Amino acid sequence: MLKMRTSQQAASIASQVVEAQTEAVLVCVTRQQSCRNLIRRGASIAKEKGLKLLVLSVQPKQSIGTMGSDVLEQLFVTASEYGAEMSVYYCDDPNGMTDAYIRRNHIAVCVTGLPTSRDEYVAKIRENHPGIQLLAAEDMADDWNDIKCG
Repeated sequence: MLKMRTSQQAASIASQVVEAQTEAVLVCVTRQQSCRNLIRRGASIAKEKGLKLLVLSVQPKQSIGTMGSDVLEQLFVTASEYGAEMSVYYCDDPNGMTDAYIRRNHIAVCVTGLPTSRDEYVAKIRENHPGIQLLAAEDMADDWNDIKCG
């Protein structure tokens, strides 16, 4: 039997499906060994909150096949040790790629290194995703800093 629904009922069902999708902790990494610490911290947060752990690295296109892939492999091993899925994209628009990744993966918490004053990457995450808890950690420090952008 075919059941007819009003558009309001359909919208309600769609919103329930979206709410049921699993949220995740995203750790944004570069080609630096110190990013292993970010993965560890992200794993701790994911475990504490009962969320899945994702690791993202967006590299410039010209870096395909250049030095640094050994570091990415080590980061992949670290991510795997914590049960995380790690994605590496080669793209000249890291802000756009990260934005799309966050939307596609229902990110609740985003962990990054501490941004420099010229770094618009973290500011764009804050601007495009104001509902996400955005955390930055110094590479070797034990304390966390909530990022205040803009």
